[in-house]
Amino acid sequence: MIITIDGPAASGKSTLAHHLSQELGIPYVNSGLLYRLAALLAQEAGVRFSDGPAVAALVERSDVELQVAPGQPNAALRDGEDVTLSLYQPDIATGASQVAVHPLVRHWVTRKLRALKSPDLIAEGRDMGSVVYPQATWKFFLTADAGERAGRRAREPGVSVGETPESLRERDQRDSQRGTAPLSVPEGAVVIDTTGLTPEEVLAQVLGAVRQRT
Repeated sequence: MIITIDGPAASGKSTLAHHLSQELGIPYVNSGLLYRLAALLAQEAGVRFSDGPAVAALVERSDVELQVAPGQPNAALRDGEDVTLSLYQPDIATGASQVAVHPLVRHWVTRKLRALKSPDLIAEGRDMGSVVYPQATWKFFLTADAGERAGRRAREPGVSVGETPESLRERDQRDSQRGTAPLSVPEGAVVIDTTGLTPEEVLAQVLGAVRQRT
């Protein structure tokens, strides 16, 4: 069973994936952490986010992985070191959106995700239901007002400076207009506007949709 959760930054994807993982007892993966890892590697190596071939070459020879387990947040490892908190700084978030436009980087992320050995999985990101797992059992697409999303981002652990609604809109535009796997509602996805909703209310909507079709 594959469940995909797509949507723009801070729309509630990670929170929903975590809660759904706890409820259903299956692992979830945050695909965005791989793009953030790519941005972190590029920043540390002095590689421009705009240099797609260089970023792709860097990640291909890197030793990075995501640790996934039912009901547990993902851990991002680089050379065996947990660097998860470093990935939530605004410059890395912005860099992730920039490196994500490069087809070679997206192919690397797709291969990493498809290599996960779990028959049951909740996958959240930007193109999970449209590109990575097009045959998913259930597909969901979350959205929310940019102002509310900025507030959520500011409350995330390890974030010293929050993103503004304007910066999130710029990321949305980049994600929606990139040539490879642009952010879009996957065919057959259930769309949920999470503005003003608690995580519990969003979870209830998703579980209701899943149980209606089982």
